[in-house]
Amino acid sequence: EVVREVGFTGLFGFKYSPRPHTPAQRLEGSVDEPEKSRRLEALFALSDRLRLEHLASMVESEQRVLVEGRSRGGAFSGRTERNEIVHVKDAGFELTGEVVHVRVREAFKNSLGAELVVPPPSGATRPVRAAQRSLPLL
Repeated sequence: EVVREVGFTGLFGFKYSPRPHTPAQRLEGSVDEPEKSRRLEALFALSDRLRLEHLASMVESEQRVLVEGRSRGGAFSGRTERNEIVHVKDAGFELTGEVVHVRVREAFKNSLGAELVVPPPSGATRPVRAAQRSLPLL
């Protein structure tokens, strides 16, 4: 109920296990392993659903994104002011380290796809360089 009410869009969870020399080790009435697993699975399923709903609600919104670098697919990758991961289509400019304005076009399981809304800052208008060849070690 707390996760739903607060509206968490992501969380970390784990099963409780007693730790030596802690007050919790003396507690009685432990939950059995199958029930711990069931509860944790239900918590993760709820978290996944809330994250998907949150990301879908951002489609067609405009966001400011700090570009961190390239993603595996070649797009630029960065984060919004609220820490959502955004993949920005390559516009032919080097954007790493820039804060850019984007329009979110699609939601994925854990991130967003977007395109630039306004041209990048003047310092970012340098063309993207072709991949550099690595030099042999001497």
